[in-house]
Amino acid sequence: MADLTRRDLVLAQLRGEATPWVPSTLGFEGDVAERLDAFHGSPVWRQHVANDIVRFCPFDSEGRQPIDATHVRDAFGTEWRMDLRPSHLEKPGLEQPSFDGYAFPSVEQFRNPENEKRTREALENCADRFRAIRFGFGLFERTWTIRGFENSLMDAAAAVVDAFMKHSLGR
Repeated sequence: MADLTRRDLVLAQLRGEATPWVPSTLGFEGDVAERLDAFHGSPVWRQHVANDIVRFCPFDSEGRQPIDATHVRDAFGTEWRMDLRPSHLEKPGLEQPSFDGYAFPSVEQFRNPENEKRTREALENCADRFRAIRFGFGLFERTWTIRGFENSLMDAAAAVVDAFMKHSLGR
């Protein structure tokens, strides 16, 4: 295993094989990296973070448009307050548990040719690492960002309770 690349290590772990270390990745959101630069007095610390897994997002997964100085609306209609950490969902894009009258944004709206170009270039520069393309939020995250966290949990609970009730009634 002496000549394994970081990519090889990740693949070995995925196969359940032992490796000299557990491959990892470390990312930062927002201004955290810049605050660490200030704390350490320079960005030199970044050279010591050796990510085995490199993640890319070649498109704009949010589609945010400014409303005012502190608020944005994402492509799904949800309003966010951006001056808080983490950002705060102010008004869900889907306020009722129904898609009647709701229109999903076009997938093309999320395309970003510049991000796609940068991603292609970056992929070429890290062939020795495991590369992963991400598409932004996962299904659960996207659900609660459209409905609101509490509402999405209640929606899920309602479906489970309804199914159990039908089962209990023999239907």
